[in-house]
Amino acid sequence: MLISLQVKIILCVLGFCAIVLSSPYDIPIYIPDVLMSLCQHSHDPDLIQKSIQQCLSEFRRTHHDSWHEHKEQFTEDQLMILTDILISHNYYI
Repeated sequence: MLISLQVKIILCVLGFCAIVLSSPYDIPIYIPDVLMSLCQHSHDPDLIQKSIQQCLSEFRRTHHDSWHEHKEQFTEDQLMILTDILISHNYYI
């Protein structure tokens, strides 16, 4: 059975979202890389984009209170990318 590239991307994005949302109040070592993979697809077609936006919004909500501690898990570049995606998402709502 052949699966289109679009379907494969959607499945990967949904899997990555599940990984991110499986740790609602902490940040395991692999989460920054998973978030960066999601950010790479944040401007993909609508279904993918909406899934990523919902995931990042929930991530932001559950990690907001302890962000001063959580942000230490990210590199400066990762923080900049994540901030850009979160800000641009909120700007266009």
